[in-house]
Amino acid sequence: MADVKISELPALTSPDGAEELVVNDGGTTKKITIDNLFNQDIDVTGTVTAGDGHTFGSDGDDNLLITSSAGENLIIASGDDLYLQAGSANRVKVDNSGDISFYEDTGTTAKFFWDASAESLGIGTSSITAGFKLEATGPARIGASAGNDAVELGWSAGSGSGFVQAYDRSASVFRNLTLNNAMTLDNSGNVVVGATAVGGVSSGTKTYITSTGNLYVASSGEEAAYFNRNSNDGSIVEFRKNNATVGSIGTASSKIYIGSGDAGLYFNKDGNAITPVNTTTVADNDAALDLGTTTARFKDAYLSGGVYLGGTGSANKLDDYEEGTWTSLVSTSGGNMTSLVHTNNYYTKIGRLVTLSFDVGGNISSTGSEANFRFHLPFSAINSTSQGAGGTANFLIGSGASRFGLGQVFNGTSASTTAHVYIPSREISANGTLGGMRVQMTYLTNS
Repeated sequence: MADVKISELPALTSPDGAEELVVNDGGTTKKITIDNLFNQDIDVTGTVTAGDGHTFGSDGDDNLLITSSAGENLIIASGDDLYLQAGSANRVKVDNSGDISFYEDTGTTAKFFWDASAESLGIGTSSITAGFKLEATGPARIGASAGNDAVELGWSAGSGSGFVQAYDRSASVFRNLTLNNAMTLDNSGNVVVGATAVGGVSSGTKTYITSTGNLYVASSGEEAAYFNRNSNDGSIVEFRKNNATVGSIGTASSKIYIGSGDAGLYFNKDGNAITPVNTTTVADNDAALDLGTTTARFKDAYLSGGVYLGGTGSANKLDDYEEGTWTSLVSTSGGNMTSLVHTNNYYTKIGRLVTLSFDVGGNISSTGSEANFRFHLPFSAINSTSQGAGGTANFLIGSGASRFGLGQVFNGTSASTTAHVYIPSREISANGTLGGMRVQMTYLTNS
């Protein structure tokens, strides 16, 4: 059967069969069934109108145009692109590469775009390189409805930076922005991790970075912060005032130092020592720093060893200083002396050198005879073959110019814990009660 031109079909008022049509085929009237009709090619040179004014035809540019009675158009372009129009404006386009464009109200610019080859989605733009891209003239809002709290994403042209903010436009105030229920950026500009608001850090694990420039870190049961410097030696943490360095904590040879400029301390764990260091050059700072000043002194120093004064050799080491009292009395009697009493016993030991003094009371039994007595030493004296240690014993007895007497003090010829006071007979001008005898002695110990 030849092609049927629809314009040549006659009006059929009384077909012979319920499913038959009468058509003119080159001047010959024929009857065909509905089934046969739709199995033929139909050549339409104009526009097909169906229903309530809907049309099916060409748009004049060799594109298939389907138009509804309300003016909505569906265009299948000759280049295989598919357009959906409303009010003669493009609304949706599907091109032959699979890209899908949704247009803004004028129908000229795609504002929601799917790039099939890049597998990327753009909102507000059709220019995307990868992933997801959002462009908006004002802030892009994600919220329940206009005028309520919403998260806004945007670009601040004045500062040349982007922003994310939680903003309540009905109240014109910023709200706290919580990320994944783990971190909060509040409306004061504080960053809160591990809590919902800036507060105390006396318990729990939390971190606050405040808008006033403070950092608070609390950790329960483990280190609160780690600072690590890789590669070379130098500062790990630097402290500044008005952007000028005032101090630092750093590392040298896997050990820590702390200080400012050339006044630093180096904690040498391998040498069991704390030494002066120049924190600028990270080098030893030998014999350059004082410990305290004339107006800023340390109080007490507790040392189990000694102090090297004026040098680093063993001869410069002061390893002992001691002050105290001791019991010096050996016996209440001695040679030509009775009723001996010792009082006000004091000693000072500096290194091996001991200086002692005490008062003696008692009686001289007779004139013209020497007197002597022994007393205990606070520390054992060294061996001395020449009776090297010595001192004096000044006293008064009797009256007149001859009442002044002087005795000698020595420790003997062998190591001993006692020493002797010897008063020659010429120094004893009378017998009776001693007056104001003061014994003073200096000697060396073994250590």
